[in-house]
This record gives sequence, C-alpha cells and structure tokens, in this order.
Amino acid sequence: MLIHLNMNTLTTNPFSNFAYNGMKLDNDVSGVGNSYTAEFWQMDSRLGRRWNVDPLAAKFAGWSTYNAFACNPIRFIDPDGRAPQDIIVTAANGKTLFTLNDGKKAITKMTSEQLYSRGIQWFEPTANNYMPLKSIDKSFSKSDRVLHFSWGNIASFAEEDRFMISYRPGGSGDWKADGKPGDGYRLVDVGGEPYWADAIGQIPFAVDKFTDELEATGSVAKARQATIETGQQFGDGTGLNSDKTNGYDNAMIRRAINWAAKRYKTAEGSGWFGDDHDLQKTKHSPSNLSKSSDEKQ
Repeated sequence: MLIHLNMNTLTTNPFSNFAYNGMKLDNDVSGVGNSYTAEFWQMDSRLGRRWNVDPLAAKFAGWSTYNAFACNPIRFIDPDGRAPQDIIVTAANGKTLFTLNDGKKAITKMTSEQLYSRGIQWFEPTANNYMPLKSIDKSFSKSDRVLHFSWGNIASFAEEDRFMISYRPGGSGDWKADGKPGDGYRLVDVGGEPYWADAIGQIPFAVDKFTDELEATGSVAKARQATIETGQQFGDGTGLNSDKTNGYDNAMIRRAINWAAKRYKTAEGSGWFGDDHDLQKTKHSPSNLSKSSDEKQ
C-alpha cells in the first residue's frame, strides 16, 4: 500500500514517524512514505517486500527469503517482522483447508492427520487443546477430502431413538463408523465449518440419552447429570475406559445436552405403567447445535 504524506507534516508533527500500521517510517531510505521498519525488517510498501533477508528464512524453505507476511498480509500478521502467527491445516494432498491461530511467532503447515494426532481442536473454547479458528479456505465447502453436512442432517440422525448399546464402536448409532454418515472420515464439514468426526459423533448419543432420561424423570437437571456421567463412563465407547477429562468429547456432550434441553419439553403422560411424562418437540432449530457448550442456546 503506497501512502502519500506531506513533508511539512512530517517535520512538524511529533507522531508522524508512525503511519497507518503503527510501523515506523524511514524516509531516508526510499523517499517519503516508501519504507517502514519493524524490529527485524525493513519493508518497501511500494513492492510489498522486505529489503533485508528474513532472519528465520531457514524455517520457510518454500518462501522467498525477502517475503513478508508469507505473501498474504490479509490472512497473516507479523508484529515484529520475523514470522507470521498461524497453523495452516492441509489435506494429505497439500490443499489448504483452514487456518488456526496458535499464538506463536511462526507459520506452520501440518496435515489434518497431524493436527488430530496432537489432540488440537478449535470448536470448543473451554475444552483442552483449543486454538481459535482464524479462517476457512474458500474451497473447503466443496473439498472432496471431507464429507459435508448441515446441522439438520446431524439432528435427524441424533433424534432417532435407539438402544444405548447401539452407540458402541461400529454400532448402528456410531455416527462416524464406516457405512454411517461419518463413514470413517476424520474431518467433516458441518454448516460450513470443520469439525473432527468423533466430536460430532458424541451428539447422537447425548441427545438420545438425555431424552430417555428426561422422559423417565421429567427433570432436566437429572437428565443432564445422567447423560454426562454415562458419557464419562463410556468414554471410549466400550465402558472399559472412563473419561472425566476436559476434552472436546465431553464438551460436545454438554453442547448436545444444552440443545436437547431446548428442543424438547415434558408434558403429562398417561400414567399407565409408569408413563408419567411425554416429550414434545419444540421449534428450537438444529442450527443451534453450532453453539459451543459455553454459549447460551
């Protein structure tokens, strides 16, 4: 971006050495308004590149040693001129899927498989290993590397009444299993945003368990507690290894509970054979499943 400044202003205004981006103007290098300095660089705004070699150039073998912002100042920031701050997540073929902000002074590329193996997630801010989602590549919604769903699709699968045993790994309620909607994929697109498939897979179980308990007890609080405890007990789907951590699986169960508590309300049952409560579906939209566990439904 080229800016034009008045020389008289530069000599009389004590703040004129700092321009639109807070970087210091150095008018002795290339004329008025054409050169900026940061801690580790000198940049020509007319060319959009630095005059000195990047001191971290060895970390970015695929880029020119004179590049700034990884040639994309719209997506990346570079406060001190050394390196952008981001993790670029790619498919196995190298195509960019989305970008996370890890808060580090380095730009990192990793595949979704590598990201998953580190337990990183971006969709539940209060759960462990959270990194904010910074941007989604425009091609993501059409990528053949992920499966694409609406929240209506997720709700439709979740609201089918099943026996709890069906949520075992590979069971009819295992959303992410081969032959089921998730079909063995690790990463899916729901409502235009990326999610781990096993995170979405917690929703059907949680909705089914919560509604069973709500119908049995008529109490949202009791249904919530029973669903959370069961989810923790069967953390791996088998009941052999419980999970009481603050991981995203448990956060997604709480998300589903929050939604189901608004999606259903109790009504008086017939009273026959212990039928004290019936459930009635409200107009609470499936799109509200997009709200994280700490957001109000």
